[in-house]
Amino acid sequence: MALIQVSCSHCSETWDVSKTKRGGHVNCPACGVLVPVKGTSDSKLFYGLLILGVPLTLIVLIVGGAVLFFLYWSFMRLINP
Repeated sequence: MALIQVSCSHCSETWDVSKTKRGGHVNCPACGVLVPVKGTSDSKLFYGLLILGVPLTLIVLIVGGAVLFFLYWSFMRLINP
């Protein structure tokens, strides 16, 4: 597991936190002050994929359903003229 070194601005305590905490905040183990962790969080990627992924999935489902309905309708017209 990769670690990031964090320093408290209040008491100068230094400790390591998990890389998954980057972009967030952690409490200093010595004084309890909330300290920001440097780095970029993955939340932008998550919300970007969510915002783009949901509409694209709906479009694929709607178009796929329309194609299946058209094929079914065409087949039924062939066997029942």
